[in-house]
Amino acid sequence: MENQRKVLPIKPIGSRFYGVVTHGSPRPRFFSNKPIAGRFLFRKLLIGMVFVTAIIVWLPVYASEDNEVLNSISLREAVNKTLLLHPGLPGYSQLINSADGYIQQAGVGQRPELSFMLEDALGTGTYSNIRSTQSTLSLNWLLESELLEKRTIIAEREKSSLVVQQEIKRLDIASETARYYLSALFFQKKKGLVNEAVAELERVEKEVSRRVRAGAAPDADRYQAIANLEEKKLSLHNSSYEIDVAVKSLASQWGEFEPTFSEVQGELDLPTEQINFERLREYLTNHPNIELLLSDERVARSKAELAKSEAKTQWRFNAGIRRYEAANDYGLVAGFTIPLGSPDRNMAKVRALGAEQAAYRADAVATRIRMETELANYVRSYERYQNSVTSLQEKVIPSLKLAADEAENAYKLGKYSFVQWSSAQQDLIKAQETLLNLQFQAHLNRVEIERLAGVAL
Repeated sequence: MENQRKVLPIKPIGSRFYGVVTHGSPRPRFFSNKPIAGRFLFRKLLIGMVFVTAIIVWLPVYASEDNEVLNSISLREAVNKTLLLHPGLPGYSQLINSADGYIQQAGVGQRPELSFMLEDALGTGTYSNIRSTQSTLSLNWLLESELLEKRTIIAEREKSSLVVQQEIKRLDIASETARYYLSALFFQKKKGLVNEAVAELERVEKEVSRRVRAGAAPDADRYQAIANLEEKKLSLHNSSYEIDVAVKSLASQWGEFEPTFSEVQGELDLPTEQINFERLREYLTNHPNIELLLSDERVARSKAELAKSEAKTQWRFNAGIRRYEAANDYGLVAGFTIPLGSPDRNMAKVRALGAEQAAYRADAVATRIRMETELANYVRSYERYQNSVTSLQEKVIPSLKLAADEAENAYKLGKYSFVQWSSAQQDLIKAQETLLNLQFQAHLNRVEIERLAGVAL
């Protein structure tokens, strides 16, 4: 069919990084193959970077990079500033630095003990002096290499959880910036629409006044035209206020209370391609919200393994040298210590940690279902907005424009009253406002779809 939309495949964009600067990192131009903190940690960073890039790639509004606008800002610049300067991000960098310290500390075991013992001295009879003394200097240490390894694994996985939490925060902040940006753009376009309406109503008021002066129309028509014009001018004043609020909200994302820009760049036109929901579902598995729960599950599993190792027999060895004063000789001493008790003494803790693992896995499944449902709803809403926008652009508004022109001609010929002409004009203005609102809502839906899927559309 001619009106059938083309379904485009959804592709991840990890290989198309657009120079977004993340907090505390240099400007990345590509993703290195070298792991950052292990293969798992690098994958978490990649997931977050992919989404942040997605927010910028679609530049929800087709902003032109070749068209530099004075005193304006692009979405890419807004997201860059947000990720560099948002006050909510530095805390995560410090927590990750703290986690590095815990990883190092986890590999530090108990210190060996140096002990000295003096026997058979300052007693009675033969032992009344130090001639029969035995003195021993020994070193004691615990075999704990397995425990240190497991503790290090726990610390590394806890750091991985922090990294995922940081990426979730970045995704939320980037989405919030995109919404503020869209709001500012929407109010700009709304103001432009109101300006056009004011210009048209001024033309109408002049035409009606001319006919009133010529005696071809009653004064009531002129008063009605003036009222319509002044009411629309009031909307123009409100639009200026709304733009100011939206711009300040956007600038606050990077801590700028006095914005250095007064407008944003872009258009609100919608792409005509449909969204491939089935392809989007595939990306939910690696979403940070789900990865965080799986990461916590891995931490609980590592703690359970550590508890099992701690319940095992921990061998403590000692070795040293002994001095025999009476014989003026030396001898070596050595021994070991084995704690007594059941090897199952930590089973209650292991069972508790096993329950935690099951809870995290269940939460991951529930989160996946919830996100998939939300994604499906957003996709359906977006398609509905697309259909409505297409209908308004191709059928409703062109017809209303023709109706308004015909109503004006009929009014000039005396076949229509001013109320009928004004009604046709108001219908056209309302349809244009409805179109703008639908485009705005569609782009907000698009932000949520990309936030959930973590990919560019």
